[in-house]
Amino acid sequence: MQKVNEWVNELISNFYSQNGNSILKMLNSTEIHYKLLKQNASKDEIATAVQQVLYQKIKNQNEQMKFWKDYLVNYFIFYQHRLNSNHVKSFESLRESFTGITEIYKLYNNPSFLNEIKKYYMKQLLLTSNLADQELEKQKEKTHCIDDTGRVLISYFSTFQGADDKSVVLSCIINLIRIHFKLKTYRNSKTLVEWVYKNGLNLNAFKKADVTTFYYYSGRLALYELKIIEAQKIFTNALSICKPSHYNNKRLIIEFLIPLNLFFGKVPTISYLKEYDIDENYINFINAYKTGNLTLFEESLEKLEDRFILLGTFLIAEKLKGFVVRNLVKRIHKNYDFGEMKFPNIKIELIYKILTNVFMYKEMNLEELELYLIGVIYKGLIVGYIHSKDKTLVFSKTNPFPKISEAFEKKYDKFF
Repeated sequence: MQKVNEWVNELISNFYSQNGNSILKMLNSTEIHYKLLKQNASKDEIATAVQQVLYQKIKNQNEQMKFWKDYLVNYFIFYQHRLNSNHVKSFESLRESFTGITEIYKLYNNPSFLNEIKKYYMKQLLLTSNLADQELEKQKEKTHCIDDTGRVLISYFSTFQGADDKSVVLSCIINLIRIHFKLKTYRNSKTLVEWVYKNGLNLNAFKKADVTTFYYYSGRLALYELKIIEAQKIFTNALSICKPSHYNNKRLIIEFLIPLNLFFGKVPTISYLKEYDIDENYINFINAYKTGNLTLFEESLEKLEDRFILLGTFLIAEKLKGFVVRNLVKRIHKNYDFGEMKFPNIKIELIYKILTNVFMYKEMNLEELELYLIGVIYKGLIVGYIHSKDKTLVFSKTNPFPKISEAFEKKYDKFF
């Protein structure tokens, strides 16, 4: 166990010299751990080797001795089980090691040089707990590891709040939110998002990758609560700071923004969508929105249904049907000769014939179309009224088709 002794001695020396980068490198090297643990030593053998170094380094500080021992021995066992793909035991050991390093963190009075190590631990806890629960599922046992990770992180959250460098706090919040989304306890993450804003964390001061992740989850939370205006702003912010090199992340954010932006009349170009290899059905969906093609709209909506449900955007995508009808009527209005009409109007039957004969849409009869147009007017997408006796759509003389974003924001409560 000589190599273990040497490794522990170097690690503690780096702690005393507050060399956080060297500590992180030592903890994060799979190659080093494989060499240290390839003999598959027992926990007692590892504990003995660790304790020999601790007696030399820490001497008679019994409290510190216990924390260091819990931290180091369990960390070795964590990696040992990981190398052997025993994920449940790996998670249990990492959880105990995390408790030890957190107590050391307190002893050092929340030092900034340990913040990256804490972030590393939180990331590993989330990853390992996920693998452990997958292992339990295969064994047809009850899963609990991700839930346990949530309890561990929330119990130490107050400890991290005292840090001068708030990046460890944001990292803890992001990991807790990830856990709530994994467990589908979305509403529980709301308090965490609110904490960030109430405590005045300056998001511009953090790494863009962390802020993008925070925006991504807070945007999804707003979407879950059907706060469309808020969600659109948050995802737009996320896209603006997401690094170009993070292609898949940008692509995912764009998928959320496609239906959200359409509520504001913001239509992405086809070349932009192709740049990020967006599904062809999205392009059809957008073209249907622009042209007022209800048949293509419902066909593309059906083909994208599974994807929309997975992202949590299906409900809002459905609500865009009224915008499609509005855009169809606008096209007809633009090309219609109103002549000397005192009140510009179009027969509803004409709209119906274009729907059925041009776009081959058979899902509405004339009466249903009339009722649907009343709803579109009620939402402010068209300014006018239905003349029931004459079966006509009468338009406002001044601005029958207000800007979509203004109409949506003005009568937002009518949409949801």
